[in-house]
Amino acid sequence: MMYQLPKIENKTLTSELLQFSYSFFLGYLETLLTIEPFVGAKILVISFLFTLLILVILKNVVLWFIKKTPSGKPMNEIYIHIVVGVLMTLASSGDAVGVYYLFGPFLFGLVIPAGSPLATSVIAKLETTVSGIFMPMLLTFCSITFNFS
Repeated sequence: MMYQLPKIENKTLTSELLQFSYSFFLGYLETLLTIEPFVGAKILVISFLFTLLILVILKNVVLWFIKKTPSGKPMNEIYIHIVVGVLMTLASSGDAVGVYYLFGPFLFGLVIPAGSPLATSVIAKLETTVSGIFMPMLLTFCSITFNFS
């Protein structure tokens, strides 16, 4: 029996992941060719460790948060605040180590199991902020940079 690839329901996530990978590869290649090979190798190692941190350590922390919550009970507020703090930290530290600033939060979002009490609680907490503040700011910024000519 041949192995079949899993069916990907959301092609946007796949597109974003490929875009992150492509941008990282081009940035790494540019650094390697134009600046210095040692700097390029250092960025590659730090980026790999950054990704490993998210996929191994933070995934286990998230699963521990979910396991500590009794079935049918709401998620503890401190866990939600920790997750939001980690999201903000991943964005700024990802930019500092040389990867696209949205890569860390995107990968961390993929690590959180869909439909878990943690995912629904974080979505409920951030929905007002995202739809009320961040989306209008993004639309305003995109509108300002639009060139009509």
